[in-house]
Amino acid sequence: FDLYVFNGGCPHYSIDSFSVASTSEDFNVTVYVRQKRKGTDFIGNGNIIPVTFMDENWDTFEDTIHFSGATGQSTKTVPFAPVAVYVDLEKNMCDATTDDYMHITEVDDYIYPYTFFVLEVQEVTDSAFVRITHNWAPPDSLNVPSEISRISDYRYWDVDGVFPEGFVATGRFQYNKSGLDNNLILSATDSVVILYRAKPSEPWQLLDFTQLGPWSIGYLFVDSLQKGQYVLGVIDISVGIEDQDRLTSDKKTALYLYPNPSGGQVNIIYDITEEAIIRIHDLQGKLMDSASLDPGTGQYRWNAVDIGPGTYLVSLQARDSRIIAREKLMIIK
Repeated sequence: FDLYVFNGGCPHYSIDSFSVASTSEDFNVTVYVRQKRKGTDFIGNGNIIPVTFMDENWDTFEDTIHFSGATGQSTKTVPFAPVAVYVDLEKNMCDATTDDYMHITEVDDYIYPYTFFVLEVQEVTDSAFVRITHNWAPPDSLNVPSEISRISDYRYWDVDGVFPEGFVATGRFQYNKSGLDNNLILSATDSVVILYRAKPSEPWQLLDFTQLGPWSIGYLFVDSLQKGQYVLGVIDISVGIEDQDRLTSDKKTALYLYPNPSGGQVNIIYDITEEAIIRIHDLQGKLMDSASLDPGTGQYRWNAVDIGPGTYLVSLQARDSRIIAREKLMIIK
């Protein structure tokens, strides 16, 4: 009743870390957990949360952890050495997260419902297990780079799972000033960025990214997605313009290609404020394809199934012949 009835908001549980010690037959796994809350500052006692241990072959073992207060720990005997530990993997508990997991077997785009995230898989040699958690709770604000004005006090993502060797994917993270990020993005002088850390004990670091969309709504694309935590932040471009240019040069573009490298159809996403022409050339200058584009955000699909392997140049050219953006595209067979 204290957790769900007598106090406002909703509890949020997460795993800070875990350690594994081998015994003669099994493994002792110590799990360190944390409690936060969406909506209020209340921290409950008598918490019972389900946890799932998973090894590299996706074998699982389930148990529960009992703890009180903001943090806790518990040691469980597990029949294998886990590579991941998840809270409420099957979504049976009411908490301040929206999450889902998928078995990734082929190159494709995977939309994770209600997480404001899309996984764009470029390479997968063996099946991957990928879980995305959208946390509706404040992330840790410690050790944020000094150039960041602020980070979200409302939400962040966890990327976890079992990634086989050769797994390459891009993460598409959504931002939106209207409701979703209204406490983070306040005006057009706020330039949205994304930060990452591999585990809660590490400091946040600014990531390279590609942005599609204006300052108020759009997507941030992170190549070579890694397991860990991701959070949105902003840099105030009205202060320290030189530093802002240094930090965000080459991170924002009117052009984004995926999958890249590609062995077939290529999705070319653009965001332009004027009429333009998209042109695709090989490195010898031969024009492979072109199309006229109207102002706005859109997508042009190029079928490269019958195109030979190699590097190609995709460019957006204004009507007065100015180059708005240019990206390299790798075709593989």
